[in-house]
Amino acid sequence: MPRIAFDVEWLSEEPRVESKLTCMLVFQVNCPGCFQHALPRLIDLRKEFEATEVTTIAVATAFEDHDLNTKANTLALMTNGTIVGETAKFYGRSRCDLDLKDLHVAFDVIRRVSDIDDYDDLVEAQATKMIAAIRQRSHLPDEARGQIVASLRQKPTFASTFDGNGLLGTPSWLVFDSRSKELRFSTFGDVADVDGIIRDLLAAAT
Repeated sequence: MPRIAFDVEWLSEEPRVESKLTCMLVFQVNCPGCFQHALPRLIDLRKEFEATEVTTIAVATAFEDHDLNTKANTLALMTNGTIVGETAKFYGRSRCDLDLKDLHVAFDVIRRVSDIDDYDDLVEAQATKMIAAIRQRSHLPDEARGQIVASLRQKPTFASTFDGNGLLGTPSWLVFDSRSKELRFSTFGDVADVDGIIRDLLAAAT
């Protein structure tokens, strides 16, 4: 099993490693779908599972709209429910009712590509993970790899957790072993039965 890429700045208390599995939601504050389905689902998971079974983590990232998907806006969301950009337009207001106080929240470490010595290696690894994820959903010809790599090399920044895991967008779900960091499940989009997936993984781990 591959190990996850995980490099974040904690905005709340960092969780202790005491659970069997960690369920991580990667989201953006400028992402209406993240607020409509994914974050409420993560909050429900936090209530459903014991701390010794599952740790729930919300990681805010920024692979686009860097003026909106910021650490400051994530902190404002945590503090008083402030929402911005397309999320605020979707709800027609500037605040949301989500209660994030019981979640472990972090912000993805965003690095400038110009500061990364081994960026070509990171791009190749990211492309491999992205292609594998795409092929789980649809056909992708072999020649598409060159286009994906070329597109990645044009990016000015590298989001350590988002890009490092080859994620396709937000919301993205990752479930991994809390101690070994070995990936058990990963997908992009809304997952209505993520609780069932976690229960199956817990059962398999016993």
